[in-house]
Amino acid sequence: MSEGGGGGVGAGGIITGIFDSIDSGIQTWLDFGLAEEQSNAQPCVQLQKGGPKLEKLRKAVGKGRAAAEVLSLSGRQAVERALQRHGVPDSRYVGVQSFPAVIADHIPGVSTSEIRRRLPEGRPSGTRSGPDTVRNRGAKLAEGVYVWAGSGHPDYLYHLAQGTLRGDRLRAWYDTWADRVRTDAAHPAEPQWRIDLAALTGDVTGDWRIWVPGLDPAPDSPLGIAMEIVADGEIYLNELIARCAQEQARGQDRLDEQLDLAEADIERRRQLGLAVAAAAAVVGVGLTSR
Repeated sequence: MSEGGGGGVGAGGIITGIFDSIDSGIQTWLDFGLAEEQSNAQPCVQLQKGGPKLEKLRKAVGKGRAAAEVLSLSGRQAVERALQRHGVPDSRYVGVQSFPAVIADHIPGVSTSEIRRRLPEGRPSGTRSGPDTVRNRGAKLAEGVYVWAGSGHPDYLYHLAQGTLRGDRLRAWYDTWADRVRTDAAHPAEPQWRIDLAALTGDVTGDWRIWVPGLDPAPDSPLGIAMEIVADGEIYLNELIARCAQEQARGQDRLDEQLDLAEADIERRRQLGLAVAAAAAVVGVGLTSR
């Protein structure tokens, strides 16, 4: 199974361990099935042997799902945090150029600290509908980039001193930057979480999230294959449980029959003993009367 995820160690070796555990669990279960098929053992014996082997794979699947949830959650949180902070350096994410730095690359002479102070929360000047001409007004810093303090302040210098950044080009820069954040941002402990997650669950969502809790993994992924084998194994064990119960019931019936026969034999012997005793008493009386 591990060929699909080869060497995913973004979680300090956890992913590699998960692949090994799933591989081992699958092989153990398949070996059991082959051995039992050849041995033609009784259902109760098969059940006793097979239960622990399927449980081993079931535990590996549980660990795999838990690891996938950790990777998904930490990765999505890193992306959300980076977007909230406009990519300003933070200990909770890596792999991101800050949005102020992107703007500074386009507008030489404006410091990133000044840009940070002027940026509104979230997506600049794109949260409300309206023509670009409405957004493109205020103190112009560059084509499509303006400082705007509100419609009640027409003075250019007031906008420059008090306003926030807006403009259609600024918004376009943000959208491009945000796409890169969703593609690249990661928690420092899970720098390649997308690769590891895709190797474990497959690419289920078809976007930067890869997989999220609540979704089934891809059927051809290591986790998906292991889950299918567990499901099939549970059906097989349930069949063994039913067959074992039938076998035990037949055994009980045979035991009950043997007990009934034994009791009947005892009763027959008792009756015979009584008859012999009665006959002996009769003979004894006859002898005494002579």
